[in-house]
Amino acid sequence: MRWEGLRPTLLFLFEGEEERGSPHLGEYLSLLSGRLAADLWLVCDGPVHQSGRPQISLGVRGVMDLEIEVYGPAGDLHSGHYGNWAPNPADLLARLLATMRDDEGRLVVAGAEGPEPDRGALRLAGAVPDPPGMGFPPPGGDSYAARLLRPLLNVRGLRSGDVGAASRNAVPTSAVASIDVRLVAGQEPGEVVAAIERHVAGEGFHLVEGTPSPETRRAHRRIARVSSEVGYPGVRIPGDDRRVREIAAAVAAASGEDPVILPSFGGSVPLHHFAEALGAPPLILPIANHDNGQHGPDENLRVANLWYGIDLYAALLGQAEPRSG
Repeated sequence: MRWEGLRPTLLFLFEGEEERGSPHLGEYLSLLSGRLAADLWLVCDGPVHQSGRPQISLGVRGVMDLEIEVYGPAGDLHSGHYGNWAPNPADLLARLLATMRDDEGRLVVAGAEGPEPDRGALRLAGAVPDPPGMGFPPPGGDSYAARLLRPLLNVRGLRSGDVGAASRNAVPTSAVASIDVRLVAGQEPGEVVAAIERHVAGEGFHLVEGTPSPETRRAHRRIARVSSEVGYPGVRIPGDDRRVREIAAAVAAASGEDPVILPSFGGSVPLHHFAEALGAPPLILPIANHDNGQHGPDENLRVANLWYGIDLYAALLGQAEPRSG
């Protein structure tokens, strides 16, 4: 939103590469930085609070994808004959992953823990209710919102050997973990990749860049490959920013109830480009239903939430006041 005299000028930006990491967004914003300069950017992506209350998020986490592959024998070996003798990559990978998270799911890789959240962010997080009725017991320790202020290593898939009717009594030749790492503001993806590689090596693994040669297999029992797609960093603005107070007051007036102020979404959107190219990290004013099944086969948007978003943004923009000075 940009003010010209007493009339606000509304700028709309539609970008369709978010699920690919928005590889061209930064260049686009830089090329048009003069035309896109604004006092405030509002983003409607993401869900409202689980209680149904309006929600304002002050930031998002970044993301990077990586795979860790652990290698065993060059071919399948009979488990009875060699199970006590040959390195088992499935077992080795499971043990390795267990060293990267603690019992409460916190990332414990040295150099990848991220900066300590500031007091203001923790105070805001403490006022956010935990999600109710998720179908499993909540973990102990930090609250839901406080956990979103710290990085996360998520094991999203594992593959080794076969199971069920296809299973065989053999030592598998390799095991692969597919991982996404959620980064907080202040973390650089490349530095986190390097920290994970150091951690894997520190656990006794010989790192390779491709399929290990026979000579490498004869020389090392623990062999691993770490491959990554370097993603993008997170971004977050302070809770005491003037824009947060103004938007929160406008949302309360428009919706009839105070919004939940979430210091950071857990999900990732490449909004760092706005901070880097335009010097204006946006506020996220989401409209989707919290049970929208994001990244699942039944992802959805309730029609009521679509109308809620239309009404909210219309009311919000309709009662905006120009800045003084």
